[in-house]
Amino acid sequence: MMAGSGVEASKTQDGGDNNHDDGIVCWYREPGSEYNKRLPGTPNARPRTRFSNSGCAIWAYPSVGGVVYGFFTAVQLKQLGLSNMEEANRSDNDDEEDRLSVAMLQQGAHWWPSWGLYLRHSREMTDIPYAFHFPPSIHVAYPSSGNGVWVLKCSLDRDWEGQDDFIEPLLTRVPEGLSPRRNLVLTADEECDALRHFGATFYESSEECEDLPKTLDEGVRRGKRYGALLKRMEDPHYVEAWLEHGNTEWPVKKA
Repeated sequence: MMAGSGVEASKTQDGGDNNHDDGIVCWYREPGSEYNKRLPGTPNARPRTRFSNSGCAIWAYPSVGGVVYGFFTAVQLKQLGLSNMEEANRSDNDDEEDRLSVAMLQQGAHWWPSWGLYLRHSREMTDIPYAFHFPPSIHVAYPSSGNGVWVLKCSLDRDWEGQDDFIEPLLTRVPEGLSPRRNLVLTADEECDALRHFGATFYESSEECEDLPKTLDEGVRRGKRYGALLKRMEDPHYVEAWLEHGNTEWPVKKA
């Protein structure tokens, strides 16, 4: 759930392609409320969890750099060993950050080379279709038995009503009722039922699902591939060709 979470940048300092935690100072706004909190840019005060009406935004800061980000339910918070009552900031322990990063990747989160890259493109994709350029929304639920996993993969592209000429996403869009239903679940098995209701696929183990990285290195490699695609979307000539013709072969203009 990664776009439209209510996180905005007050400034963007990085080029979006560097493997580091750029420490952008952000504002976190919960849509529809007066909650407005400035997040300090110092490493030990960067956010771990921030709550909203639709779930919880979670950040992890792996030792390899960058940031792992996801938007999760109360059930998932418990599975990640995080509080669903008290917001928290990051740990100063690299091993703890790495372990949480992998656990979040297994829950559908994505690794980003920098927070600025995510912020720029999550805003842009509210106006234009990104399709495969932007990581899909991965919804995950693990049964209480510990056997298997339910996974629902969706496009974050919007449904532009009346815009028939817009590029259709390769994946189905996030179902309208998914978030409300998941927010009402009380157990892991109820969460599985919620995803199954919307057509999720069942895997005997997370290793069988290619959308759930098994290691931090795998998550980073995947994030870098998306990072390269997103950099292309920063070239106006490429975007023009993409929107008009669905053409992805347009040469990227050199800086």
